[in-house]
Amino acid sequence: MADEIKTDESPQRRDTFTGYDEINEGEKSCVSYVSTKEPDTYEEVILPDSMDFSRYGGRGQEGVNSTVNYGHQYGMFPIGTCGWIKPDSKGIIAKTFFSQKTQAGIDAFNLVTEAALRGWSIGFWPKETVRLNDDHERFDALIKQYKLAKDGYDAIVTKGLLAEYSLCNLQSNPGAVLHARDIVKSPEFLARLEVEELAVQVKFLHNMMLMLKTSQETIESLSDIQQRPFPNEHSCRLEDPGKFDKFARKTCEQKHEGKCIDIVYGIKEGKSKIQALRYKTKIWTAGDAKAHCKSREGSFEPAKESKSENEFTELKQKVTEATHEIRTLHAEILTLKQQPSKKLEVSVGKDGEYVRKFLERLDGDIRRLYGRLD
Repeated sequence: MADEIKTDESPQRRDTFTGYDEINEGEKSCVSYVSTKEPDTYEEVILPDSMDFSRYGGRGQEGVNSTVNYGHQYGMFPIGTCGWIKPDSKGIIAKTFFSQKTQAGIDAFNLVTEAALRGWSIGFWPKETVRLNDDHERFDALIKQYKLAKDGYDAIVTKGLLAEYSLCNLQSNPGAVLHARDIVKSPEFLARLEVEELAVQVKFLHNMMLMLKTSQETIESLSDIQQRPFPNEHSCRLEDPGKFDKFARKTCEQKHEGKCIDIVYGIKEGKSKIQALRYKTKIWTAGDAKAHCKSREGSFEPAKESKSENEFTELKQKVTEATHEIRTLHAEILTLKQQPSKKLEVSVGKDGEYVRKFLERLDGDIRRLYGRLD
């Protein structure tokens, strides 16, 4: 599917992690793949021969850009220049010369030789992308033609305009950032690495949010059965469960003569009402529970043996685990929010703002869940 290239918009970015085929200490250069045909984190594949190099190329090539940046940060001094760039059967390979005139360039080469940073990322404007759902036959044909992976992606970029490539820290390699901070001397580079360090943690939290969603769904699914009595308890129905949209259960919400009573609340249109009472058989005899239920003008049902006891036990265990995971995640978020951010605001504005907003959103999402977990 062909798309109009909008070069007034920011280029898209795709990362790769391949290490280096060659490092030359004498000329301060390295040869490496800046893109490969492996599936990326966007669940896309970029074909090796997909890029148009009319705007980007080797240094000395007239009319094209040849600067190499760190992390696509165009406001920073370039860390070097591209000697040459070309596609092969594996991906797009390039030779990078690191500047020895700026501290950022010196730091970048030192990080490369120390293997503290081993990632590359291309910036490009996509022109044509073949998607699995839109053109299954062509998608399969490209897999065979280019010998691509059989799964892990649903789109193949077949045409694009290359804008640049950058050295970067990949979020899959968090230890690299910690090591890099011991090497660099450029304040500008160090400020960027601080954001990279936060980005590593934000990526981790983003993955945790996927887990959070699953946990939330588990909690929601439990709501549908909370109005049913567990096998080890007597039940007293006060309201028809059909009157409500969902339910919430509170353990030992009330007591009678020192004995706990679990309360099931029915919820509809944001308002709650007691729908049923639950009496644990370890605490309540059937006779005592029935008498109390009668005093509340409810409909009593004694505890029954049930084959679904394991189902309830498993669901309760899942919610317990989800609660622990969510609270652990929240503690991580609060720690990140307390980190000094003034330097980040000055150095990397938009990235720092993104990190803060993301953390605020996570914090809010988890706090909204607390009512269901307690």
